[in-house]
Amino acid sequence: MLTMSRLSKYTVQGLVVLGAGLLAACSLLYDLSADQCEIDADCAAIGLPGRCVAGVCTPTNMQTGGTGGGGGSEAGTGGCKTNKDCLGEETIIDPSVCIEGECVDLTTEECPVVLPLDEQRLRASLTTGSAIVFGAFAPFRSDLSSVPMLNYDLAFTEFSQVNGLPPVGSGGRRPVIGVVCQTPEESDGDFGKIDRSMEHLVDRLRVPGIIGGLHPEHLQHAFDSKGLDAQVFFVSPGESERQLVATRDDGLMWHLLPGGADIAVSYPAALDRVIRYLETTSAIDPGEPVRVALVTADNRFLNQVREVIQDTLRFNGKSPSENEEDGNWLSIVIPFQGTDLGDYTEAVVDFRPHVIIGNAFIEFLFEMMPGIETLWPSGQARPFYMLSPFHYLPGLDLNSVIGLNSTMRRRIIGMNAPSAEDHELYDDYIKELKLRYRDDAQEGYENFYDAAYFLIYSAAAADKVPVLTGADLARGMLRLLHEDGAEVKVGGKHITKTLDTMLQSDPPRVRLLGTLGPPDFTSNGARKGPASIWCISSTAEYVADVLRYDAESDEFYGDFSCFSDF
Repeated sequence: MLTMSRLSKYTVQGLVVLGAGLLAACSLLYDLSADQCEIDADCAAIGLPGRCVAGVCTPTNMQTGGTGGGGGSEAGTGGCKTNKDCLGEETIIDPSVCIEGECVDLTTEECPVVLPLDEQRLRASLTTGSAIVFGAFAPFRSDLSSVPMLNYDLAFTEFSQVNGLPPVGSGGRRPVIGVVCQTPEESDGDFGKIDRSMEHLVDRLRVPGIIGGLHPEHLQHAFDSKGLDAQVFFVSPGESERQLVATRDDGLMWHLLPGGADIAVSYPAALDRVIRYLETTSAIDPGEPVRVALVTADNRFLNQVREVIQDTLRFNGKSPSENEEDGNWLSIVIPFQGTDLGDYTEAVVDFRPHVIIGNAFIEFLFEMMPGIETLWPSGQARPFYMLSPFHYLPGLDLNSVIGLNSTMRRRIIGMNAPSAEDHELYDDYIKELKLRYRDDAQEGYENFYDAAYFLIYSAAAADKVPVLTGADLARGMLRLLHEDGAEVKVGGKHITKTLDTMLQSDPPRVRLLGTLGPPDFTSNGARKGPASIWCISSTAEYVADVLRYDAESDEFYGDFSCFSDF
C-alpha cells in the first residue's frame, strides 16, 4: 500500500506505532507509566479521568477490564434489557453491552479499546438502535496508540456520523462498534494472548466478524483454533499469504494485500529492465554474464517471494539454478530481524554481483547495504539494488542510513504492492485522516481503513436477519465484488449514497472501490497485484508506483522520473 509518499503497506508488518501522541478526540497527553496510581482516587487527585488499572489512570472507553488477563464480566453480573442499562448515566466507566439479559464488559486486558474512540459517539452508538459489535486486532503500545488503530477509528467514526447501518425489519438503525485487541509481536510464539482475545470476542461478545490485523502465523492460529468452528468472518488488512489462502475457510477469510507469490510475479520483468539499464550505462560490458545475488530474510512472506523468483527468473538466457552452476547466481537466507550480518555481507561482496535483490526487512538497509558499499572492491562497478516492499519508508533519512548520494540513488529501485491508479479516494481519506488526527496521522496504512469498510459493508450487504453471523457477512462480502455491479466507494462522504445503492437491489449487487483501488480478489479471498516499482528522487524522496506492471505484455509502463535511461 503505497502510492505517493506512503509507507510500505506491509505493516502489520507495518505495525509502526505512534510515539507520544494520544489518540483522537483527546486534547491532553497522559503519562501512562505504570506507577501513576494505586486506587481510583489517586487519578482524581492528580487531575486525570478514568480508573486506576494496573497502575495506570485509564480514560473512559480505553478501559482495561477483567481479571487474570482474561475476559470481561461473566454472565450474571447484572440484569439488563438494553445496552443503556449497562452504562452510567452520563459517562462510560466500563463500556458494556447487554447480551441475553446480562451486561458483558466490552474490554479486557488483551482487548482494551472500543471504537469509536470519542466517548460521546461511543455512548450514542451503544444506546441507539441495535448496535453491531465487531472485533479487531491492532498493534498498540501502553498508551493504546497506533496508526492502524486511527485508521479503524476513522472508519467507525464516519459510520457513527450517519448512525450506522439501515435497520432490519421494525428495528432501529444499527450503529457499529469495534472492540480492538492487541496484536502480539511477530516473534511471539505464545498464542495465549490471541486465545484469550478470541475467547472474549467470540465466546463472550459473539462478534460475527473481525478485522484480522495479525501476523500470518497468528491469524492462522486465531482462525484455526476458534474462528472456523465459530464461523466468524475475517477481513485481514495484511497480505494474501499462501498458507492462509490455502486454508479451508468456508469463504470466511479475505485479505486486503497481495501475497508474496503474487508480488513476485513482476520481479523477472524488473530484473530485465535493470540489466538493460546496466548495459546502456556501461556498468556491464556487452555480452558479459550478469551475476545476481538474492538476499532473503527468513520470513513466510519473503520466502514465498524467493521461491517464485527462483522459479521464474531468467537472465543470461538461463534459470537461477543453471546460473548458479556457472557461478552467476547466489541465494542466501539471513536471520529474520538479524543484527549480526557481517558474514552474510562479506559473502555477497565476495560474489561481486552486478545486481542485488534485497528481499528482506530494514536490517538489509541498516546493516548490509552500508557494509557492502564500504567493502566493495575496486575494479568493478558498484552493484544495483532491487529493494523490497519493506524498504519503502518515506521520511527515513537515507543519507545517514546508507550514505545515499546522487550516484548511489541511480543504483536503487524498489518493489511494492501497487496502489490505486485513481487517487481520488486515497486523497479524500488521507485528508480526513490528517484533519482528524493531525500529527498522529501517517500515510501508508490505508489497508487498515479499507479493511474496516469491507467488514462493515459486508454487514450492510448481508441478508436482512436480526442477528448477523459470519456466514451472513461472507455472503455480504461477495455482493461487494460484482464486476458489473453499481460502483460504490469507501469514505465518509459516500456512506449514504453507498447504502442507498445497496438497497436498490435485493440482494445488493455492487462493486466497492477502496483507497487501494478496485476489489480485485480471487475466489478464495486473495488480493491480486504484481509489484509496481518505486524509486528515489534527486531530492532523496521516495516516489511510489513510478512504473506499473502489465501482465499481458510482461512489461512495465509509466514515466520513470528518478534518473535517466532506466
